[in-house]
Amino acid sequence: MKKKVFISSTYRDLLEHRKEVWELLGEHDVKVSGMEEFGARKSDSLTTCLEEVRESDIYIGILGMVYGSVDATSGKSYTQLEYEEAIRSNLDIFIYLIDKDESIFRLSNIDFINYTKLEKFKTELKSKHTVDFFKDPIDLKKKVNGLLNQLSGTLITLNGLTRSGWKRDENVSLLNRQCQFMRFILVRGQEMKIILMPIIGK
Repeated sequence: MKKKVFISSTYRDLLEHRKEVWELLGEHDVKVSGMEEFGARKSDSLTTCLEEVRESDIYIGILGMVYGSVDATSGKSYTQLEYEEAIRSNLDIFIYLIDKDESIFRLSNIDFINYTKLEKFKTELKSKHTVDFFKDPIDLKKKVNGLLNQLSGTLITLNGLTRSGWKRDENVSLLNRQCQFMRFILVRGQEMKIILMPIIGK
């Protein structure tokens, strides 16, 4: 069964960032969940978001300079409530924060009203997780791709042929991965011979 990844962020200020990450995840052996595909439902938007988080395996949180829509009851943003739900649901959590020193912002994409709440939330995230920082949509895509490659199983490209698999068991041993690699070489031995011949000589 494929892992399910939930993308959590504000929308209008990080639209291009979400698009890049969404397209990237589509290239990997995972299911993707986010507001882009919710569609019409009976439940309100916050309830839908939290339900999707609970049904996911991995939470990717992306924070820019906007705190986001605030829930009237808790006084917290939807993004923060999604994160707290991911904690309660014991999801694997990965956080990406915008690099304030290296990024260029539109004035409209800076949340002056909720700036204190946003910074407090970011401080909490940095205290609980090893966060990464991004400068722009492409930089974020590269960072997330690096994460996915770490989480993936064997990834081998040979004569344009790619083999990739999502690692469902975090305790897969190095020996098992080596065995997988050797089996792959045996199956594709002829192609390996063609590639290595110019290096080792005929």
